[in-house]
Amino acid sequence: ANIADVYPLAPLQEGILFHHLMTGRDSTDVYILPIVLGIGSHERLDAFLRALQQVVDRHDIYRTAIHWEGLREPVQVVLRDVDLPVEEVVLDAEAGDPVSQLTALGQSAMAVDRAPLIRVHIAAEPGSERWLCLIRIHQLVRDHTSQEALLRELGAFLSGRGDALPPPLPFRAFVAQARLGVSREEHERYFDTLLGDVTEPTAPYGLLDVHGDGRGAERARVPVDGELADRVREAARSLGTSAATVFHLA
Repeated sequence: ANIADVYPLAPLQEGILFHHLMTGRDSTDVYILPIVLGIGSHERLDAFLRALQQVVDRHDIYRTAIHWEGLREPVQVVLRDVDLPVEEVVLDAEAGDPVSQLTALGQSAMAVDRAPLIRVHIAAEPGSERWLCLIRIHQLVRDHTSQEALLRELGAFLSGRGDALPPPLPFRAFVAQARLGVSREEHERYFDTLLGDVTEPTAPYGLLDVHGDGRGAERARVPVDGELADRVREAARSLGTSAATVFHLA
């Protein structure tokens, strides 16, 4: 069989899956990170795709699908082998910015019950020798730390240093650590104590319907200087949590 392992979701994955299911398969999934790369030739594109497949082969999280139907709780199923799905599309030289065209073509929702939760679209850039490569990775299988590791390993394979990479850590170990400590029942009792007497919604500004289809989502970016970023990471380490948690709390 092609199944290597089965285990539960980490708490953060459970939350992302909930919102993914609320939006539906025909909606835009805001939990998909798109990255567009410009690559100088088809030969270099082939080398890049081979390196990306090697990264997928190394890490169980990139060979994972999420299943929930008919189950008591969602699980992630790790496959032994998966082929990176690559779709070639044709861009219109008269239709404007090629990067915007490629990004728009790759905006469909991702079926998270099919591994890998990485999709690749490639296209020849009109009027040049370059190729554009759109990589879409679902946040169920990535965060900032794993993205940095992916980019480092891509560089290692492309430079012929893949054999020097350390053995990958199994994602199962992270899930086990994330689920240690306070049980779900204890969490429920804690919040029942705090919120048990709340009898009406506490939605800010009366916003009750917040489950849109993602089409109206806007992205905002605020740069953080290096010194502040280092202080946030140090604070997160001292609290035993992530920098993302500190930012969300702020």
